[in-house]
Amino acid sequence: MKRDRQLYIEQHLLEVDETKLAMRQLMLDHFPISAGDITGRIVFRLDFDDSTNLATSSFSLDGGTTWESRFRQ
Repeated sequence: MKRDRQLYIEQHLLEVDETKLAMRQLMLDHFPISAGDITGRIVFRLDFDDSTNLATSSFSLDGGTTWESRFRQ
C-alpha cells in the first residue's frame, strides 16, 4: 500500500482458475495520477480473455472516453 500523499490507481492482472472458481494475481502495479488528470467520472473496467484465461483491468479518468492499463500491449 502506498502511504505518501500521491494519488494512485492500483491495477491487478489476474489468472482465472475456473475449476476452483478462484483468481490468482500475476502482477500488481500502481499508476500515479494528479487531481488535474481527472476530467470526468473515474470508471473502472474488467475484460476477460477466454483464450488466455486472463482478467485485465483498465481505468478511465474522463468518464470512459479513453482507457489506460499497464497490462495492455
